[in-house]
Amino acid sequence: MDRGEQQNWIKLNVAGTHFMVSRTTLARLPDSFLYKLCIEDSGFTGGKDETGAFLIDRNPKYFDTILDFYRHGQLFMDKNLSEDGVLEEAKFFNLPGLCELVEQKKRHKKKRHMKKLMSPDRVKYKAIKVYLNMDPSTIIKDIPDGWIIDKVLQNAYNTILVLSQKVTDDSDSDDS
Repeated sequence: MDRGEQQNWIKLNVAGTHFMVSRTTLARLPDSFLYKLCIEDSGFTGGKDETGAFLIDRNPKYFDTILDFYRHGQLFMDKNLSEDGVLEEAKFFNLPGLCELVEQKKRHKKKRHMKKLMSPDRVKYKAIKVYLNMDPSTIIKDIPDGWIIDKVLQNAYNTILVLSQKVTDDSDSDDS
């Protein structure tokens, strides 16, 4: 990297974890904390570590999400991250666009949850034909997990067990 290319890159030390980002990327959001931190005449006086990286006392596990917003203008968030944590970091770094995206995600998640709570339980059924000479313990053992005996129908020659299982959005597959 020549001197000009090096000056375009900013080193950041976020609570001991190092990141690099270009000035061009930060310039996409000129009102943000990071852009102002890295501009010489901004008046911000942040500390630097021994490598020249700006010291930022924030949680590094959220920082990839912050940088991705600078780069793409979208919310890319790992499942294991707290939405409230990302929102707090977005507020700190003065990223109102990211705050709005996180709030939208939270509203959508809450709406989905409420819809799931309000929807009636769905049930699926299956029938097992039981012959007179079959051992009842074998029949019970062969009932798949999550299925319960809902009805027992009998005639002179055989018995039919009607099994039922509650269906959730996560378990719509057919367990035969």
